[in-house]
Amino acid sequence: MLFWVNKLVWWLANAETLLLLALSLGGLLAWLGRGRWRRRGARLLAAGILFALAVAVLPLDQWILAPLEHRFPPPKTPPERIDGAVVLGGGIVVMMSSQTGRPELNEAGDRLLAMIELAERYPEAKIVYSSGSYVSGDPNHTEAAFAGELAEAAGLPAGRILLETASRNTHENAIESFLVADPQPGQRWLLVTSAKHMPRAVGSFRAAGWEVEAYPVDFEVYPEGTGLMVDFANRLKRFNGGLKEWMGLVGYRLLGWTDSLFPAPRAPLPKTSPAARP
Repeated sequence: MLFWVNKLVWWLANAETLLLLALSLGGLLAWLGRGRWRRRGARLLAAGILFALAVAVLPLDQWILAPLEHRFPPPKTPPERIDGAVVLGGGIVVMMSSQTGRPELNEAGDRLLAMIELAERYPEAKIVYSSGSYVSGDPNHTEAAFAGELAEAAGLPAGRILLETASRNTHENAIESFLVADPQPGQRWLLVTSAKHMPRAVGSFRAAGWEVEAYPVDFEVYPEGTGLMVDFANRLKRFNGGLKEWMGLVGYRLLGWTDSLFPAPRAPLPKTSPAARP
């Protein structure tokens, strides 16, 4: 039940829904309303228009995403040795993949590229792909299953990628991946996900008792920003993604699913693992 409540809250609170409500409801009240309702509608419509203009022109997406993406910087050089890596799902369009019969990637597809890269770079390390997302009524075609197909198509041996197929969100990613990976004390594990998602992901894994090292991919904003330019659709999409992560950080902390409100890097773990780059 809590899973679906989270989905509903996000659908109602995301920037696209709020903007649509402001413009449509404000327009109707301004047009059909009387007295104070017309004035309220006009103000609501004006607020929606001003927000849309601000998103289109100002770097609001940069301001909301940059702190998230820069919280866990990528490693300057690949680690020499690791025991394993967990790649979080979200890079495959499950519904379209079910229709076409092959993995269809979205803008988070860098996670899949990192999965293949790490599997080749560290042949002795465990690589886990974590996502139980599936099309309603078709639980046999999970996102993790499509990731396994992609890995084989890229030349990796069957079974090289360990598939975690039960999780539906980041909190469950951490719990279910732990059961699949069976990490041991002192081992070195990487966590792969989109840069904006990394603070919430790391916090979830720490809360589950698993200390991991961030391996962020799929960066969306430039460190120096893009300045003033008109790009409403892309900027709204990026702003919406950042807003979702900030809301997720607050919600996960209130539920006790992360170890802190805004998780930060810790000191590097000792390099004691046996899986080395060839």
